Amino acid sequence: MLIAASENNARPELSLETVNEEARDALFVSPIPGLLVSGSVPRYTRDAWFGKTPDTLPRTLMLQGTLDPNTAYAGAQEHAAMLRRSGPVTFHTVDRGAHLLPLVAPRCFVAAVGSFIDGDVVSERCAEPAPE
Repeated sequence: MLIAASENNARPELSLETVNEEARDALFVSPIPGLLVSGSVPRYTRDAWFGKTPDTLPRTLMLQGTLDPNTAYAGAQEHAAMLRRSGPVTFHTVDRGAHLLPLVAPRCFVAAVGSFIDGDVVSERCAEPAPE
């Protein structure tokens, strides 16, 4: 929530009262705006690097689930392609994986991250739950 509140909140001046007022007559609402404005820790300020693509990257692992409702799979692939201009990026797909892969696809997450940390080849894909 610290990162989301500090980096993903496009309206940092928003108050919880405003969020509640704007949601009052809505048919569907998300709890996320309220969480972004009522965090239990102070947000950090955005620095000169905020929102910019780095010039260089160390070797980087990106894991993306095909069913992540927060980040479209195609968008994640495009972002990985952009980042590859700055350094080596390994993209690992978790078929049927949703958001928060360590929780929803722990077997795939541990295998991919373990291989990456050990310097081994990371598989391109994993499925969880595993196909029957």
